[in-house]
Amino acid sequence: MEREATRRLLFLLLLLLIATDAVFILIHLAYELGHIDRYIYSLSADRGYAEVFQYIKVFWIILLFTALAFIRRKQVFSLAAGLFAYILIDDAFQVHETVGKSLVTWFGLQPVFGIEEKNVGELLVSATAGTVFLILAAVVYTRAGRPARRTFHHLVLWCCVLAFFGVVVDMLHSSIHWKPWASSLMGIIEDGGEMLVMSWMVWYCFTRFNPPQAQSHPAAATAPEQTPPVEHPPAVVRGKPAL
Repeated sequence: MEREATRRLLFLLLLLLIATDAVFILIHLAYELGHIDRYIYSLSADRGYAEVFQYIKVFWIILLFTALAFIRRKQVFSLAAGLFAYILIDDAFQVHETVGKSLVTWFGLQPVFGIEEKNVGELLVSATAGTVFLILAAVVYTRAGRPARRTFHHLVLWCCVLAFFGVVVDMLHSSIHWKPWASSLMGIIEDGGEMLVMSWMVWYCFTRFNPPQAQSHPAAATAPEQTPPVEHPPAVVRGKPAL
């Protein structure tokens, strides 16, 4: 009964997170159509309402993974907390944008396949950070048990989905800026996709506190414990001496 109530609460949490994301996407559409004139309502606005909501979700992911690392004593949760801490710092302080511009100046990067040189620099920064975390992840994975590896598989899958929206779609978004309608559509896919992935990650972190438990066979759980029979030594019968 308690586990069923927890499952319903977690479903409600996920539903509310996705509903909030949908509201921000609709507000962004209203901005793109000219019904709202303040840029702060756009999904792409730095320090906008949608981005601050993302910061809140990433902050909760860091807290939850840190708590799981202390409770479960699993390195995979410590690695996940560090990864999302980097994501939060990178988004809040625009690390890959700033370092990417510096790389363009230092190495004279040129456009590649229609991608602007500043975006090439940003891609190099993200690829370098991703490589570092992949090396650490490989070390953690080899030392992890089966449950930790299952969690690791889930994290890698959804981090790849997040990277798809944050890197691949972002590159496509930057390469088609000369088509206003296509650029707007790619911006919604990029930012909206990142929001939905982060909402799922918050929900997933909460589910790790109540993982499904394997249930034993009912007969094995209810059968009374049987004690082995006690063997008694054979009785010695003394007969009368023969006459």
